Amino acid sequence: VIGHTRMATNGNTINKNNQPIINEKNKNLFVFNGIITNSENLIKKYKIKKNSLNDGLALSILDKDNKRKKYIKGAYSFIKISLLWLIKHYRK
Repeated sequence: VIGHTRMATNGNTINKNNQPIINEKNKNLFVFNGIITNSENLIKKYKIKKNSLNDGLALSILDKDNKRKKYIKGAYSFIKISLLWLIKHYRK
């Protein structure tokens, strides 16, 4: 399992700002580093449930084929993992 606690540039270093970021609607999780400069706009535009101050929430706009990646601005990298894949491969 991949996890990451990054420097708190947006919000405090509390558990709800830690990673991975889980998108239950699209059944994905993300671990990311960097900054998404238009995260607030994307969170509002796509009506993302804001449960932390982590700008990585903007990655929740990504669909199966990552076609919306072109709308995410900033300097960042991320890993996107399907929750369904994890369940299938790690269920005992």
